Amino acid sequence: MKKSEAKEIARDILQDAIGEAYYKLDTDKYSDDEQDLIIEYLEEEAERLVKLIDREYITY
Repeated sequence: MKKSEAKEIARDILQDAIGEAYYKLDTDKYSDDEQDLIIEYLEEEAERLVKLIDREYITY
């Protein structure tokens, strides 16, 4: 495997993990206001991270 192929696979894995992060939020643990704040920061951080790996922000 070439380094470029490994890099693409790593980016794919990271993109998937970022897209699924929203669903890992334990809604029973936080109030609606807390959830909204956490989701806001998840979106901000996700956008920042996908720029680093040169991908688009996709949620599942």
